[in-house]
Order: sequence, then structure tokens, then C-alpha cells
Amino acid sequence: RNPGLYYGAIMFAVCKRSFSYLLALVASLGWGITRPYLEASVGRRVRLLACFFIVGDVVQQVFVPPRSTCESTWLIVALVFPVALLKSAVFVWTYSALSSLLSELKHRGQTARLQLFQNLGTVLGCAVFVAAASMI
Repeated sequence: RNPGLYYGAIMFAVCKRSFSYLLALVASLGWGITRPYLEASVGRRVRLLACFFIVGDVVQQVFVPPRSTCESTWLIVALVFPVALLKSAVFVWTYSALSSLLSELKHRGQTARLQLFQNLGTVLGCAVFVAAASMI
């Protein structure tokens, strides 16, 4: 197989997945919903998280062998655990930001947006439940 195409596909898949998580996060932070821009410190944290997320996921995709050729459990744990920890941090940050956004929308009386973001919270909750159930 063509290594350039293979690594390009990995980068594309990782970037797509990472930006999907981070888009849900910044929407939950209210960017473009209740705030025209994010605070500088929050923007820096999101960009730093994106960099760690992309690097960690690329390393995991490149170096974790397929299941049939699993030789070192410690290698897999060392490569999978940091990415899982980052994904957990994103979900926790998204839920806490979504909770704040929901109370802000309720306070402002924006019922259409409130309903939309309540649905987002429900979808994210179902996704976490399905992901956890698939690991059992």
C-alpha cells in the first residue's frame, strides 16, 4: 500500500474526529450562540486541547497494532490511555459548558435555542451510553 496515502487518510480521519468533538465543545461554550467570541484564555485552552488531541490520536492510530497482532499490552495501554483521558476531559468540559449554556438560554427566554441544546445534551448522553455499553 502507498504509505503517503495511508498516513494522509489517518490524518484526515483524526482531524475530522477531533474537530467534531471540539465543535461540540465550542458550541456548548456559547461561541456563536450567546457570545460572538470566546475569551482569549478559553480559546488558548481549546487550541491546546486540539493539538494534544490530534497528536495523541495520530500516534495511537499509527503505533497501536491491529488486534490480531497484539504483542505488548503495556504499549497499547500507554498509547490508548492518554487519548481516552483527553476524550473524557472533552466530554466533561462539554457537559459542564452545556449546563451553563442551558441555564443562560433559559434565563434569556430563548426557548427555540434552549430546546435545540437540550436535544444536543440528550444526543451526547446517548452517545456516551452507547460507547460505554459497547466496551462491556
